[in-house]
Amino acid sequence: MEINPVPCQSFGEAYPCIVKKLFKAGAFGDKVSRGFYGDILTVRNVSVEHLKPFSQSHRSDLSNLVLATRKK
Repeated sequence: MEINPVPCQSFGEAYPCIVKKLFKAGAFGDKVSRGFYGDILTVRNVSVEHLKPFSQSHRSDLSNLVLATRKK
């Protein structure tokens, strides 16, 4: 499987990341229920985190993104 960069902005409410959109659309079914930090994911709290910081010139490709919960 080839991994290509996805068009993600680093911050903002309108985060257009495909991984987040797929989760919200139910594409992962029951296979994904917890985020990277172990919290339960919901459509309202899902967010995307970079494993290696975007601010340190790491890219927003699928190998560097994980689903996580948005902390308030």
